[in-house]
Amino acid sequence: LQRMETDLQAKMKKLQSMKAGSDRTKLEKDVMAQRQTFAQKAQAFEQDRARRSNEERGKLVTRIQTAVKS
Repeated sequence: LQRMETDLQAKMKKLQSMKAGSDRTKLEKDVMAQRQTFAQKAQAFEQDRARRSNEERGKLVTRIQTAVKS
């Protein structure tokens, strides 16, 4: 994700310095597609992180409850 973000930022800078034309249009489409892909991957990453966090929290609660009952 970090590499994608860096690449996207570089393309955005290049896009800002370009004048109108077919190359700019192609680059705009490429940037938009990459932004969408990045957003999807970032969302999947965040969902996975949240799921794992909840799993670990559940394990910890179970261990605490077991320790309290002992």
